[in-house]
Amino acid sequence: MRVTAGLAEVTLESAPEPTADRTAETPVLDDLRGLQQADGLVALDRRLHALCRERGPLRAVLARIAWRLVIVRAWERIGYARLSDYAVERLGLSARWVQSLAQVGEGFRVFPGLEEALVSGTLGWTKVRLLASLPPGEDAPSWLARARRLTAEQLSKQVRAVDRGSIDAADASEPTGHSRVFEARCSPDVRWKWYAARGAASRAAGRMLAIAEAAELIAAEVLSALPLDEDEDADREACDEAGVSWSPEAEEEAGGSELFGTGSGREDAAPADRAAHAPPLLEGLEQADAFELDERFRRALSMEQRLDARVGPLLALAWDHWVHRALGYPTREAYARERLGMDPTRARALVRLERAAVLSEPFARAYRTGALSWVKAGVLVPLVVSDPLGRFVVDWVAWAERVTVRRLRDDVEWALALEETDPVAFAQSGGLPPEARGEAGTRNAESGPSERDGERDREIGAPQRKSAEETCSVRFIGPADVVQLFRAVLCTVRRRMERDMGTLPTEGPALGAMLDHALSTWGALDTKVPARHRVFDRDGWRCAVPGCTSMQNLHDHHIRFRSAQGSDALENRVTLCAFHHLRGVHAARLRCVGQAPDGLTWQMGIRPGAAPVVAYRSGDLQV
Repeated sequence: MRVTAGLAEVTLESAPEPTADRTAETPVLDDLRGLQQADGLVALDRRLHALCRERGPLRAVLARIAWRLVIVRAWERIGYARLSDYAVERLGLSARWVQSLAQVGEGFRVFPGLEEALVSGTLGWTKVRLLASLPPGEDAPSWLARARRLTAEQLSKQVRAVDRGSIDAADASEPTGHSRVFEARCSPDVRWKWYAARGAASRAAGRMLAIAEAAELIAAEVLSALPLDEDEDADREACDEAGVSWSPEAEEEAGGSELFGTGSGREDAAPADRAAHAPPLLEGLEQADAFELDERFRRALSMEQRLDARVGPLLALAWDHWVHRALGYPTREAYARERLGMDPTRARALVRLERAAVLSEPFARAYRTGALSWVKAGVLVPLVVSDPLGRFVVDWVAWAERVTVRRLRDDVEWALALEETDPVAFAQSGGLPPEARGEAGTRNAESGPSERDGERDREIGAPQRKSAEETCSVRFIGPADVVQLFRAVLCTVRRRMERDMGTLPTEGPALGAMLDHALSTWGALDTKVPARHRVFDRDGWRCAVPGCTSMQNLHDHHIRFRSAQGSDALENRVTLCAFHHLRGVHAARLRCVGQAPDGLTWQMGIRPGAAPVVAYRSGDLQV
């Protein structure tokens, strides 16, 4: 497929099917069996470097489409309230990665020669992204020449000297190693309280929070309720004794948990002959509407994901055999950034996915063919690792293909909590939702919270094992200052409990007391709900539109309009955020029909003369 990309005209060959990919790679891998020898490592590096250079033309296309998509805010026309929801649910990317692509696309327009440098392979993606962050008016030829002779780290320092607001430059130049690990042993009931408190923290913040963000909010809430302590030395001593755990493996896991990659649905994993005869992806780009931009972006992402399916196994080999040391790079991250032109976070994510793919062939096939987006594949990795026999992986992969990322994250988090608190129950069901197992109804008290009761009961109505034995643990990876704050508050709570009990409790009971306070303060333990809040409470205090993460500016929407004689009964009302209520349903971009909460059908991306872009039914299940 020929695509015109700026000043350079390139040919994008459709990526072969994964089976062909593995066949084509076999001779290369056979030549690399002596990876303990320098020649084998050099051959591996050359092959990996060549594959990474093939990204250039695709990245140029993605950048230009992303720029246009962001300019026209295409996600709103398709029915998503914000770029982050659209990027995760529709593209399988993070919003930051889409914005980074768009920034490079803007750089192509104001920085002559930048696009040609990327397409030709003269400059890698890391350096192109740095140059795209320069302010307009800079001498383009001078910067291009400078970028060719400098390392990415050196270039980032010079870019920052010109543009102090360059986030990309700061990310590229700052060393890694700022994440830390918090872990505390606890009983099963405290483990479920942690699960519930994270959901309550998101509701209190009005948006979905990452684990470290929720931990910071919980710690701040507890700290605000603690009176000033006159015996600060005792608390400081307890904190010093506790310390903060860290390891290179945990650091790598922290980096790999944020997946910036590509992905698409099964319908986009098109055969090679179809892609080869597709129209140029950039032809008439300025006139393309939101639906056309969405389709083109997803097609290009599908091509890149199949390319990454070839890069991943080689990158994992390079990671495991310390290729960076053989070639003189101080760290793996420096090798990825300088030699491969790859974002280190993305490189870690590729390796993490490849390690999981080795454990499960069904998972590997789904993610390499694009049936699973990068985000969904990353969400499933902990379950793949915890199920080495692969008894439930096929079912989890099939379930992931059917649901939104929002629902999948909820289900996987619940399953991981069940695995730790009740291994017997997990061994019987794999933590799969009843719908994924082909069972009618919802989870019972032993297998988990009821989907019908909404997200609130999904988190707080989890099985409460009253065993005092500390057989579980609460663990998260986050910024060092957040981990230090959480640890310090925990130590303070332990000292205050010691004064009341006469003996210093372990971390588990103190953590449980912290979580009890947070849950109580945020009203998560209230059993009586005012009549005016029943719809919001039933729907988990968040927008019910599939994939929407909004938990603020909520409206009580009548499914059958009151102007059409719709009743005020609970089954005719559903929770919508302001955007989806006013600019979705009432702007005819979104359609909701049926009875709440279990009998709803959602259609997103409504347009005249064509089918909706995507349709769901209750439970975030794709139709």
